[in-house]
Amino acid sequence: MTPEQKRQIAQAMLNRSRQWKLRVGVAGVVSLVFFSLAGIPATAAWFAAYALLHALELTMGPNGWLAARLRTAYPAACLGMVIASNVLFGSLGVLQIFSGSMAGLICAGLLLSGSIVNSVLNNPGSRQMMLAAVLPQVFYALMLPVGAVVVHHDPLFALQLLVAGGLLIGSCSATWRHLAETFVAMEAAQALAEDANRAKSDFLATMSHEIRTPLNGVLGMAQAMAADELSDRQRERLDVVTQSGQALLAILSDVLDLAKIEARKVELEVADFDLESLVETAQATFRVNAEAKGLVFQTRIDTDALGTWRGDPTRLCQVLSNLISNAVKFTETGRVLVTAGVVAGRLRLVVEDTGPGVTRPRCSSCSPNSSRPMRPRRGSTGDRAGPVDLPRAGPADGRIDHRRSCGPARSAFHLRRSADPHRRAASLPGGRGRDR
Repeated sequence: MTPEQKRQIAQAMLNRSRQWKLRVGVAGVVSLVFFSLAGIPATAAWFAAYALLHALELTMGPNGWLAARLRTAYPAACLGMVIASNVLFGSLGVLQIFSGSMAGLICAGLLLSGSIVNSVLNNPGSRQMMLAAVLPQVFYALMLPVGAVVVHHDPLFALQLLVAGGLLIGSCSATWRHLAETFVAMEAAQALAEDANRAKSDFLATMSHEIRTPLNGVLGMAQAMAADELSDRQRERLDVVTQSGQALLAILSDVLDLAKIEARKVELEVADFDLESLVETAQATFRVNAEAKGLVFQTRIDTDALGTWRGDPTRLCQVLSNLISNAVKFTETGRVLVTAGVVAGRLRLVVEDTGPGVTRPRCSSCSPNSSRPMRPRRGSTGDRAGPVDLPRAGPADGRIDHRRSCGPARSAFHLRRSADPHRRAASLPGGRGRDR
């Protein structure tokens, strides 16, 4: 037996171990339906033996204690267990065949036919396991014409049963070959996909140093320039470059961690951050573009939102920056307004603009992290779209809503998240908040 055949048998046994409740349940239903044909004692003993055999089969599953002890004999033991299980299951059909009634003969034919079809469909990946499951049922099915002759003395009916059985076996054989080809093709496609995924991981791992090196060079030169004599405007722009580079470096660290991303287990940072500084960092990058387009670009932070919060500032700044970027990009005239406040104990950031907005069909699939345009250049539906999930925006209960209105600010994205407020007394100035 080749290693590939052993692997196929082990995989088929794993699939069987997941279906033991279903098989025992089916045996229970068969016992209740057919006990009048085979007799109550025989049917009860058959069901008890079948259930005990499946309890033993569970120990031969991939995680069973018997499987760990068999080792090299495991494939042969699996085949033997499948043969024994099907011999026992089909034995009830034999009792029905020789029960002396035509109903017993018909029910036995249906039972054995269903068992053959089930064995073919459940073992597409292993020819050995399929034969181990089917051959006992085929042997019992050959007793159907024998029973028709011995019990009912009807040779013609026996010939009809023999022809029907041959057609059933032939069609099942063709079906199994087709399933086996499909199964092999699926395994090959999966192997190719896994190879491509490994190649992608290897490529990113190789490029990690190449990507980080120029970025670290940019940040290093920005730090060197910060030590020079600069005007306030130049220093402000240099701070934006430094902060943007550091944010890109942080995002790059998560992007290169493919294991966490593919498992959807990107860890969120829990740190204290100043909300006013975070909002200023997010909007400063796009202020020049907004002014170049003649837009009114404002930020407003309510008094109850000022101060220190605890959460993931990198992710929050990333999401807010993407929303502001799209607002500036797709707004030709008017204004872009970024507001921050607290609603029902939750931090709420709102990016409003007077652009064309997002239509309902497009809003269901848009995301601030998407690189494709989020807004059409023309057209507006005046609808209020439903919530847009943001998998990595923050905690599991963080969300983004898109709202439309007919007023001056025709489109707004509401980012809500449950950041914890940790305010310092000095961070809570009086008044109605801060406008910029």
